[in-house]
Amino acid sequence: MSTAQLAALSSGSLTALSTAQIGAMSSTQFGALTAGKVSALSTAQLRALTTAQVSRFATADIAAMGTNQVAALLTAQLAALSTAQVFALTTQQVGALTTTQVQSLTTAAIAALETADFAALTTAQAAVLTSAQMAALGSNDLAALDAEDIAAL
Repeated sequence: MSTAQLAALSSGSLTALSTAQIGAMSSTQFGALTAGKVSALSTAQLRALTTAQVSRFATADIAAMGTNQVAALLTAQLAALSTAQVFALTTQQVGALTTTQVQSLTTAAIAALETADFAALTTAQAAVLTSAQMAALGSNDLAALDAEDIAAL
């Protein structure tokens, strides 16, 4: 399919594509999808994406994803997100990350999270922050962690 054809697909048509078809799209083709279509992808379709495709997500697309979709992303996909893309994650999405996903975030990605995101971390999520990730936190971010989170570090 051409990029123009992909851009013209409705959300329903996009969800009808197999994971193999989704995974076979070039990052340029994937980038041609219009805003709002990423949130229509199934968790299986999302997991089939390459890191190059994930790096093409618009920040609005990331913010529109459901918590189940974000939780379905592979650690390599999360690690490929830019700081702007990580900043676009909602507090609910950050709270839905698995501990393995939290560990996969780069220090730049951790630094891009908002203070409210740190306040929403579960004790299990806070406990897996690496020393490098902790070093990337600002004083407001550290202050947002509750006593149980601090004790778990």
